[in-house]
Amino acid sequence: MAKKASEKKSSKLQWFFLIIVIPIIFAAVIGVVILSIFNVNVLDLGKNAASNIPVISSFVEDEEQQTEDETNEDNADSVSEEDLTEKESEIATLEQEIETKDSQIRELEEELETLQIENETESENEEETTSGLEELAQVYENMDAGDAANILSEMDNDEILRHMEEMDSEIRAEILSEMETETASALMSALGQ
Repeated sequence: MAKKASEKKSSKLQWFFLIIVIPIIFAAVIGVVILSIFNVNVLDLGKNAASNIPVISSFVEDEEQQTEDETNEDNADSVSEEDLTEKESEIATLEQEIETKDSQIRELEEELETLQIENETESENEEETTSGLEELAQVYENMDAGDAANILSEMDNDEILRHMEEMDSEIRAEILSEMETETASALMSALGQ
């Protein structure tokens, strides 16, 4: 008996699918094909009908939101393309500024090298002048103090000071004692500073 009861239940279930469900699905497919042939957008009609059904409407709205999100992403892509173009032009401007700054740096480095060479030349000239003054100071030191005083008196005070700074202090004192009092006083004052 149990077998007959289970056979009746499965036969009723088979009868339900064969008589009701399969023909409904077949009719729906035929209806969709016919409507598609007449250029009716069946998908939109189905979405509109499903949005009126309470449980199914939440799924349909999610799909609409996904479509809106995709549209927003497309807009974001176009906006980001505008941003990208703007950023690329900004990069080009900055690269040009870098090139300008690099050329300015090169010019300043060349100017620095030129100034260093000039400075070295001046230092060499000063050394030559100093060595020349040292030699002249030696000559004055070897002379008689009176003769040296007469020669130095013919120069201006700044030049006399440069020569005397290179001399030994004892010889300087002897030469100053042979000079006129006013000139010797001015020179002593300048040497003291």
